[in-house]
Amino acid sequence: MSMKSLKQVIIGVSTAVFIILGAAGLLSKVVVRGLLGESTVELILTVLITVAILIGNTIAVKMSEGKYMVITCIYISVILGLLLLCGLFTEGNFRNVGIRLCSVGVGGLISYVLCQRRTGNARKKKGRYR
Repeated sequence: MSMKSLKQVIIGVSTAVFIILGAAGLLSKVVVRGLLGESTVELILTVLITVAILIGNTIAVKMSEGKYMVITCIYISVILGLLLLCGLFTEGNFRNVGIRLCSVGVGGLISYVLCQRRTGNARKKKGRYR
């Protein structure tokens, strides 16, 4: 893996981490105020993690030159490692770890599929002149 690929993954991961941290901060403020219950916030956080992973991986893949699968695999591996390490250090015992890991996988898979679509201009068919 080249340094350019690593830089793309780092940019994508940092984008996803900032989105997740910002959303977690806002959701914790909502819970402290008592506006939403904890189970609702857990569901919202799971959806936000999926969206953050999708955005971060899309950024990383769009910056690459056709190495979509490699970039996505490295990206998902780094995110899963960060999620497990941070969860281990902050919580000790994991809660909802399966749901979080599945949301990371789903976000990466959706991003990979969306990036596989051709975004170039479609070739025009030559019409017959009469």
